[in-house]
Amino acid sequence: MAIYARDGFACVWCQGAGECLDHLWRPVAGKYDNRSASLVTSCMACNNRRTGRRLARWLRVLLGEGVDICAIVRRLRTQIRLAVDVARGRELLLDPAIVRARRQVGHVFRASGQHRKQPCPF
Repeated sequence: MAIYARDGFACVWCQGAGECLDHLWRPVAGKYDNRSASLVTSCMACNNRRTGRRLARWLRVLLGEGVDICAIVRRLRTQIRLAVDVARGRELLLDPAIVRARRQVGHVFRASGQHRKQPCPF
């Protein structure tokens, strides 16, 4: 939750609602880097669409679609340098309203199958 809070609960790629975390870098020796500087908030559509693409390749795909990748890079640089407020993340994790909302969204989203076929907002 601390990463979501750091990123303003918005997808770093499209500025939509952030639903999951995305690793910026590919795994090294089969292991992902789970430090806060390697994780950003992403919507499910962008995360699924990026799949295993490296960051540079993903940015080239977005550039080919006319997306302002300079703005994305500025957001990335800003967000990964921000300190993660772990205490705030714990508060959010325990907030009953957020827990209920995330459960409800997760159940509805998975039951609908939209996580497999949601169109990307680009």
